[in-house]
Amino acid sequence: MSDLPTTPRDILINKSNFRDIRLCPPPETIGSSGYAVSAGQILVRVDRFALTSNNVSYMTAGKSLKYWNFFPCSEAQEGWGRVPVWGFATVVVSNVQGLRVGETLYGYYPMSHYLLMEPRGVGPSAFTDDMAHRKNLPPAYNSYLRVSGSSLFPPAMFNQIALFYPLFITAFLINDFLSQNGDFQAKSVILSSASSKTSLLLASLLHQRSMSVIGLTSSRNVDFVESLPFYQSVFAYDPSSLGNLDSSKPVVFVDMAGNKQLTETLHELYQQKMKYSCKVGTTHWESGSAFGGSKSLPGARPEFFFAPTHYFKA
Repeated sequence: MSDLPTTPRDILINKSNFRDIRLCPPPETIGSSGYAVSAGQILVRVDRFALTSNNVSYMTAGKSLKYWNFFPCSEAQEGWGRVPVWGFATVVVSNVQGLRVGETLYGYYPMSHYLLMEPRGVGPSAFTDDMAHRKNLPPAYNSYLRVSGSSLFPPAMFNQIALFYPLFITAFLINDFLSQNGDFQAKSVILSSASSKTSLLLASLLHQRSMSVIGLTSSRNVDFVESLPFYQSVFAYDPSSLGNLDSSKPVVFVDMAGNKQLTETLHELYQQKMKYSCKVGTTHWESGSAFGGSKSLPGARPEFFFAPTHYFKA
């Protein structure tokens, strides 16, 4: 245990004020003796992770979708949470046959120095963390890939993989869901937060299927989004720009912004031509609407697209 820092820390977020952040000892720490790693458990060192607006969505939906439950804080830290992130970690202590110290794992971690895990179903390429508090949480988040030596996970690309891999999975699942449902008889898809990485990935997939992709973005990002090859048209969020949308044709709306007012504006504009409407992210989390419900709106009722639900269907 000599390679462990004497003061490992967690980054904790105030659940009622996301700008309030503090460093604290992790709940697994046992006094000055470090971590207690029992039989059947491993301890991993979190080496790197990505931070995107996806993590903001984990915070805004932390209570309703139980994201705070994956890496709980101690009772003394009530009101604070460990935000989940995607990244890479190294096994530093192993009491599990077949998992060796030094292995690299890709998966879902807290913003912490270390994570205590209880692997189950250890195979040559993956396993599931079976810690008691994670048993009833979505299994897609509890799966870890063993990537040491894998040609699919070259170390030189770890930063890019941590950043884009989970976002691509979300984009892939949305595209697959729309395709499986005949795009709800629409030929155009509207994406809010069009400059976000998940929107860019989804727009590229839709473009490959010859769907017309309409991007909504802030005024300062219009030129950038227009320069991309997979958006057929781009509009700013201001009412004068949105008023130029062609509301005569059926559309699908994929909301990465989580902006209630924008959703209402689009539904009022398209009326029954709004064939499907889903909430995915909360890049506009400070608008205060996040994943909250909307009033009764014309067209398809907005629903939340929860990627893990679709993960094992794709």
